[in-house]
Amino acid sequence: MYSVLFHIILLAYLLASLLFWLAMGLRQRWLFQLAGGLLGAGFGLQTALLGYRLYMQVFLWWGDVATSLELRSWAVIVVYLAVMWRYRLEAVGAFIVPLAFLAAAAAGMPVTTPARFPLAVQHVWLGLHIVLALLGYAALTLTFCTAVMYL
Repeated sequence: MYSVLFHIILLAYLLASLLFWLAMGLRQRWLFQLAGGLLGAGFGLQTALLGYRLYMQVFLWWGDVATSLELRSWAVIVVYLAVMWRYRLEAVGAFIVPLAFLAAAAAGMPVTTPARFPLAVQHVWLGLHIVLALLGYAALTLTFCTAVMYL
């Protein structure tokens, strides 16, 4: 069931990125709204899946490379949605959402040996550090995409 929902998230992100590019080319407001809605639906589903995985696995969750990429994708979308809500910069979605799609798609690749943290470093502060670092990377990604659009 997780695999099916994960593929639905990937499809939502892919279609949202295509719609953002189409909306930029055609300059149609309703395409931006449709892309934002599709992105919001995929983000909500991804948030629910990440929450479920956190509930089921707690600390063993942080050391997995695939989950780290999935969290990076989630963080990029969080920062973009916050900026879109606050500043109405919908066009940045044409650059941000494909990056989030690529990170989520890379998270779906099979990993042969998952890396695990030693028990000594599995603490609540480590999880907080990882989430805040990923939000920082997401803000940096948003800044980069905005600079590319400016150029």
